[in-house]
Amino acid sequence: RWKHDVSSHGGGNNEFQIYTAHPRNSYVHNGTLFLKPSFTYNQFGDLRGDLDLYALGCTNDWNHGCRRQGTLHAEGGNAGGKYWTSQDLTLEDMPDLRAHVAAAGKPACEERDGVCNTMVPVGGLRGVPVMSAKLTSHFRFKYGRVEFEATLPRGDYLWPALWMLPASAAPWPTAG
Repeated sequence: RWKHDVSSHGGGNNEFQIYTAHPRNSYVHNGTLFLKPSFTYNQFGDLRGDLDLYALGCTNDWNHGCRRQGTLHAEGGNAGGKYWTSQDLTLEDMPDLRAHVAAAGKPACEERDGVCNTMVPVGGLRGVPVMSAKLTSHFRFKYGRVEFEATLPRGDYLWPALWMLPASAAPWPTAG
């Protein structure tokens, strides 16, 4: 009926998303299909390192979807694998940063001349990312109606989407 997409291609605009075929992310129970997000950290650990989805059966390498280089590389803008917030922050940035650190459940930063001096990933402070499932199914019809019921999740890192696309060979979004 449907096929899983296993990828981290980012939708073409570098969104941080990982799609898996893991049963915790998609399953059928009592005839109902469930798609549930889960914490990426539990499966992949610290995502500042490289992410390699080939072992999970990556299905879409478009936009580096099967392997993503982490932020702990010089090529990722992190010379020497370290980046200190005091390199870029000013005293005016501190209230915002303290709030992000607290919201992420991280310990308070060590301050140097009133500015946080904590090593963070180049991408900044990021809470625990989430992964989910992307399923596709293909069928054609000329006339009629398609109905479905969905309960959409709410929360950080979630962007629930249900799409119907044309059967033409033209790429989305030009054909959508």
